[in-house]
Amino acid sequence: MLTRYSYKTTKQRKPIDWQTGIILYRSSLIFIIHFILIGINIIGWSSYGINHVLIFELDPRSHITHEEILESASLLSLIWIISFIIFILCEYHRLESNWQSMIFIFLIIFLLFNPLNIMHRSARYWFCKELFRIFSAPFHTVTFADF
Repeated sequence: MLTRYSYKTTKQRKPIDWQTGIILYRSSLIFIIHFILIGINIIGWSSYGINHVLIFELDPRSHITHEEILESASLLSLIWIISFIIFILCEYHRLESNWQSMIFIFLIIFLLFNPLNIMHRSARYWFCKELFRIFSAPFHTVTFADF
């Protein structure tokens, strides 16, 4: 009886709007894929003996390894998948689902600017400093590591 009721209500529901979900989540997915590819590049550079720490002017005492980059990228991938599944469930149950992607973006921004000494704070602060140097490039000299 419960199965029959579930089948009837499923047939009466509107179809899930996949295109809206893809549009809302694609920018964050591109960021995560880019993060994974940076980790893979560092693996390749290390295996061929390229000193990327010197080339990109990283601090040799506090730079993160490819394992830590891929670990952070996999954590962000897991959070992305959970957020997308919650989006689909909200869409299925006719709840307001568009806020779910904004919550995910705010969570990523919070993780980036988190002042606690977790998740490689020195690397996050270096990334924020480099982003500032990229966006303020017209006002100072640009070095090789800035681009």
